[in-house]
Amino acid sequence: MAVILGVIALAALAAMLLAPPTRPRMIAIPAGVWLVGALDRSVSTGAAVAGQEITLVTTEPLRLDEKLSLPAGILIGGEIARVSAGGRAAGAPALTLRFTRMEVGGRAYPIDAESLTIGGGNDSPGTLTGGQLVLPPGQQLRIRLAQPVAVEYAGTPRSGRRN
Repeated sequence: MAVILGVIALAALAAMLLAPPTRPRMIAIPAGVWLVGALDRSVSTGAAVAGQEITLVTTEPLRLDEKLSLPAGILIGGEIARVSAGGRAAGAPALTLRFTRMEVGGRAYPIDAESLTIGGGNDSPGTLTGGQLVLPPGQQLRIRLAQPVAVEYAGTPRSGRRN
């Protein structure tokens, strides 16, 4: 019995190793999808400037349907669109972030996402330090796609192992 199970296991392993690689296919990510990602570095109203590049790394799989998810780890790039340092006359400090590209499987794709404005209020992410809004590395942010985007994906349905 053990010999038969061993032969079956060996045959399954050989089939996996000899199977052709999954062919890339175009996947449509619809408008309105929320992407959750973590900042790769700190951003603060005290040091940030408009035009400064920022990057999020998705922290959750992007589930497209019951059979297909893109795994966590997708890079979402953009820039700081506006910085308001705050103060008595200016009000609370704020950052406006604009995300314009997504990297899936080593390829970059342009995206149109809604701008994200983060203020220094009690319900905003980040902390107020010395009158400045600080978003630490790893701060999770949610952005929403304003337009659909088509990406090439070579993973297998439900696998979540390759992006």
